[in-house]
Amino acid sequence: MNRILFRQTVFIICSIAVISAGELRFFSGSRGIILAADPTTTTTTSPSSSGELWVTGLNPYGQHGLGDTTDRNTFVHVSGLANVVTVAGGGDHSLAVKSDGTVWAAGDNQYGQLGLDDTTDRNTFVPVTGLADVVAVAGGWGHSLALKSDGTVWAAGRNNYGQLGLGDNTSRNTFVQVTG
Repeated sequence: MNRILFRQTVFIICSIAVISAGELRFFSGSRGIILAADPTTTTTTSPSSSGELWVTGLNPYGQHGLGDTTDRNTFVHVSGLANVVTVAGGGDHSLAVKSDGTVWAAGDNQYGQLGLDDTTDRNTFVPVTGLADVVAVAGGWGHSLALKSDGTVWAAGRNNYGQLGLGDNTSRNTFVQVTG
């Protein structure tokens, strides 16, 4: 499979998988939407088979990583971010994992969900320091999760209901290992 795109319109989710050049297959369902699309604002990110990142949709916090907050209605290439193997969209933020296991983040950072040790929004993708060997990421409303190659889970962001799984309700603006 070359590329997976997710698009949400209101409450209807339609997924498109590009199987090979010129062939599209459509399927619907809500499984996996957090792996590539922001379910709250209809921002879509998609890594290509060559490791390029393409984005479209709503962009109020710069989650496209293009240096602005302009909405897009067609896919636009994110230059300067290569070798992307997987992406995740959360509440107005985007995460990208590169082939070297580093995580890059852009967008809303009100609760520290970008894991950058602050709460400043970013409209370009910036590296998340202190987090390496990541194989998968997921985004929620105000929080982010990362799975490392050793099987450990790391979390950052809003934690008002304990959604980070850390045993408390304290938000974190850096990625912290989830134990237990």
